[in-house]
Amino acid sequence: MRVAEVEAFAVANPPPSFGGTYFTLVKVTADDGTVGWGEAYGATFRPRVMTAAIEDLADQFLVGHDPMHIESFWRRCYGRGFTQRPDVTVMAATSALEMACWDLTGKRLGQPVHALLGGRVHESLRTYTYLYPEPGDRTDVYLDPDLAAERALEEVERGFTAVKFDPAGPYTAMGGHQPSLDRAELSAEFLERIRSAVGTRADLLFGTHGQFTPSGAARLASGFGPRSARGLTCCSAHTDNSPHRARRASPVASRPSTHSGSRSRFLPMMWRGWRPSPDRPRSRSLPGSASRPGMSSLACWSGVRLEFCS
Repeated sequence: MRVAEVEAFAVANPPPSFGGTYFTLVKVTADDGTVGWGEAYGATFRPRVMTAAIEDLADQFLVGHDPMHIESFWRRCYGRGFTQRPDVTVMAATSALEMACWDLTGKRLGQPVHALLGGRVHESLRTYTYLYPEPGDRTDVYLDPDLAAERALEEVERGFTAVKFDPAGPYTAMGGHQPSLDRAELSAEFLERIRSAVGTRADLLFGTHGQFTPSGAARLASGFGPRSARGLTCCSAHTDNSPHRARRASPVASRPSTHSGSRSRFLPMMWRGWRPSPDRPRSRSLPGSASRPGMSSLACWSGVRLEFCS
């Protein structure tokens, strides 16, 4: 069996576009007609560039090859040009193609992919949801702690065991910076109201999108009580030791950004003392870059509370 064709698609997500304005999908077709599907997350470039990058990578390293030889495919992509660097765009494209190869392989063998990776471990996995606006909202859920608390309770009633929100903006490319006093106060109020609404039924995840300096993240987290937030995610502007510094300043757990391109980027943080929560089992990597640094598995591999790929 050989890969005969690879097509990449940018699929629009109609307004209100929760989860993104578009999704980048890839279809890998073998010469026997078997089809595998994958998905790329490539926030560094717009859709036309990402789809072109995926097809270019596939043309070099996948078309004409056996799609079941996933390890050798991955190594050819990662080591292209003798670089072996964790470039997020290359890894996003590689990950999408690898997902499709796993999907195709599972179909070819008549097995679910988890059976090829050691078998199913859990019947289900926890996940979280952001707090999104709804038609007819009286105010902005991103700025109104009371409405956010109501929305959080609605999501918990739907079955989510964690909710995520990010009131510490406004966000800018001119970072990292210090959180403003008014947004720090608003953030603490969000945590207090949402915790009061959901009680102990859900963990609270506080997103910052890598906006702050390490000291800014620590300053923000220092105002959070130990029961308020479960985790401070992407706490500062991609500085290797920033989660550790924020963790020392607050009882609230912090985690590194999932925008790094490989597992090796996480190791220095773990050496400095950052660890996953001891009371949550580490999640296993999902098919897509099992045991390797593809972007699809990074959030799952890092063992960080509820950052499961969805």
